[in-house]
Amino acid sequence: MFTQNRPLLPAAALATCGALALLLAAAPVRATSVTSTVSEDNGATHHAGQGTQADQAIYDGPVNHPAIVNTVSGYNFTGANSYLNLNNISQITFTMTMQDGDTGAGNFDVGHLSLYLAAPSAMTYNATTGVVLTGGVNTSIVLNGFRGNGFQDTNTFTLSINSGTVGAAILAQLSTGAGVLDAFVVSDNAIDTAANPNEVFVGNNNSDALTTLTLSDVPEPTTTAMLIGAGGLLLASAGWRRLRRAA
Repeated sequence: MFTQNRPLLPAAALATCGALALLLAAAPVRATSVTSTVSEDNGATHHAGQGTQADQAIYDGPVNHPAIVNTVSGYNFTGANSYLNLNNISQITFTMTMQDGDTGAGNFDVGHLSLYLAAPSAMTYNATTGVVLTGGVNTSIVLNGFRGNGFQDTNTFTLSINSGTVGAAILAQLSTGAGVLDAFVVSDNAIDTAANPNEVFVGNNNSDALTTLTLSDVPEPTTTAMLIGAGGLLLASAGWRRLRRAA
């Protein structure tokens, strides 16, 4: 039997495999994102009789009356910015400006206003009844931090979502809307009624507020772990083959 002591792998091979494993461990797994920035509603889609600043009335019942965030053009995810560049949707980042949202500390709608996304066809509007939303996707982004009493706030929210449920539903809305989405502020508060809605102004005093929506396919942590594991298996496999030859 051959008993001479020697490395299981030549030094050069060990160095190569080790470097590969370290490279796989250190290399970031990058997310793909698409972003759309558009003008906010800024009073264009108001509900007649609600306030003096072209406010939108938010309430739920008997149908969903949300406030629309964007202008009629919607968030556009086509062309070079196409949603088709995404493998899935697992993270949302959203920025908007709103006045008198009443979701600040101690306000009546804290925890009750959420971001919904939908294809433009899910919405109908007229100046008497305001916006009516049929369907849409609840992103689970809770729009807290918009104070009442006429205050104006601009806030950004980032949330990881389930790509197989919420993310898939958003992709379906994008497909229905040919790459265009609308965003809505929806209430689940029973005290927000037609007779006593939450009256908000989506925009700023100059009526030039912008809103941004970013959709990302952030890889799961297991993706990185699998790559590192592959490097380790390569190293172990090479060593095992050499060991058998040396026995």
